[in-house]
Amino acid sequence: MIPALLQLSGYRNLSDGRFPTAKVLVPQCLNACGLITIRKFFQKSWRYIDAYKKGLNACQATVAIKKYKSHRKVGLPGDIIASM
Repeated sequence: MIPALLQLSGYRNLSDGRFPTAKVLVPQCLNACGLITIRKFFQKSWRYIDAYKKGLNACQATVAIKKYKSHRKVGLPGDIIASM
């Protein structure tokens, strides 16, 4: 999550991979991103987590997430595989 937000807000070049630097950069990065952007990022992350919990691989999860735009879940694995 943190590398994606750092890249999104332009702070990726300032990161050196150390925790003290991250403690300084993360609040700046979160303030630079809009609240809606952060919410969409986490919502998409939850969809991927749900797809992986259901046993889908990376390609199947990507297709499922694009097809099923529910609040926090994707469709059933059998439905997803059948639609591919």
